[in-house]
Amino acid sequence: MAKEQRRLAAIMFVDVAGYSKLTEENEELAIEMVRKLEARLVKLAGEYQGRMIKSMGDGFLFEFESSLEAVNFAISTQRSLHKSSWRELAQECPALKIGIHMGDVEHIGSDIYGDTVNVASRIEPLAGVRGGICISEPVYEDVRDKVGTRMQRMGELRLKNVRYPVGLYRIHFLPYEP
Repeated sequence: MAKEQRRLAAIMFVDVAGYSKLTEENEELAIEMVRKLEARLVKLAGEYQGRMIKSMGDGFLFEFESSLEAVNFAISTQRSLHKSSWRELAQECPALKIGIHMGDVEHIGSDIYGDTVNVASRIEPLAGVRGGICISEPVYEDVRDKVGTRMQRMGELRLKNVRYPVGLYRIHFLPYEP
């Protein structure tokens, strides 16, 4: 049996918005786009002390050592889709939605479990569509004066299968900023 370990981590869900429509239009292109995206995300995450836990079709689960690293990765990812080095991928990829939550997780083998993972998965759909990033209040408290972007309080929201309301913020920035 795999050894269990608990630790504090920033957990991120990344979802390709519009993936279902893209697969209907051209399944081969959609699969190729997700594979290219995954390779780039894994490489970029390493630069921010993060690692991909797993991919789930058009969704990806990441773990970071800090909220700041996770948010910087998210901002860099959204901006990179609009830079020349990722331009061909951006033309294929409709948009990414990203959700980030910080808390205690349980590591079992190569996977992670716990309330933090559940909350992060519920936050991601609230990110909006084009270049959206949604963060929980614990993440906001860690990064609010450190990332140089505007953050809009969304309030205390009830999330599916989460007992207590969660304070949420949406990060706003212009995707085409340098």
